[in-house]
Amino acid sequence: GRVVDGAIVFVGPAGKGKEPFDALFDLGGAVFAGLCLDAGSELGSVLDDPCAPLAELVRCSEQLGLRRVAIEPGRAPLLAEHVADPRLYPFYEEAEKRKITVFLQTSGIWGGVDLHHAHPRWIDRVAHDFPALHLIAGHGAYPFVREMIAVSVRRPNVFPSPDLYLYTPSGREWVHAVNKGQITEQFLFGSAFPLCGDLTRTVDRFLLQGWRPAVLDRILFGNALRALHLEDDVRFEAHRAALRDGRRYGVGAMARAALRLPFREAARRFSPRAKGRSEET
Repeated sequence: GRVVDGAIVFVGPAGKGKEPFDALFDLGGAVFAGLCLDAGSELGSVLDDPCAPLAELVRCSEQLGLRRVAIEPGRAPLLAEHVADPRLYPFYEEAEKRKITVFLQTSGIWGGVDLHHAHPRWIDRVAHDFPALHLIAGHGAYPFVREMIAVSVRRPNVFPSPDLYLYTPSGREWVHAVNKGQITEQFLFGSAFPLCGDLTRTVDRFLLQGWRPAVLDRILFGNALRALHLEDDVRFEAHRAALRDGRRYGVGAMARAALRLPFREAARRFSPRAKGRSEET
């Protein structure tokens, strides 16, 4: 494990048949639990045995005290056609019973065997069948942005987080929907770290996407408290106070980002690493 750009990252060896970036997430549940608990959190879970996900979910909840699980059902070993695959329903049922938030990998680019896997109709179905289960749609079901927004309007237990895909041509749809109040109470900031690069730059870019200042506290942290069942957690009282008073993020944060970002972009463009890439091409 090591600190990278202000975040703690554990890197395990890539197993046979895995894509290179899978090594970034090749952790055992106990190892990841220790990382989370050392940081004063019990929000994440990585299953030691992906071939026995239900038993692992119970174990991670009862023995490790973890309250959020991320799954990629469209990839090995399950290779589900979509997130509403009936084989996943016992898993969702157990997570709902234990108030464990489920983070779904919903990228049409990487999520499954074809683009069909990412369609929000499947998230819609799961959200309907498990109305008390909080679902975070990681990558925002790209490229089905309008459909994902519609599902989020229909289902208050769905929290879209487009992260890197906010910066695609369709990303403006998210900003419009949040600013108009359609999904202001559900949209989540996400970074997809470490794929995003520098975290501070990522936050600055996010702040400058054209949000109404009044929504920033919600989308940056307020909605996450609700999505992760942390609204009553005493450790986040300062954040709840900020939501009540509207005093954490706003015009000032956006102005500071506007001042910082050009310098960060210039530093990034002229860094030795960037020069190396340009010479290679």
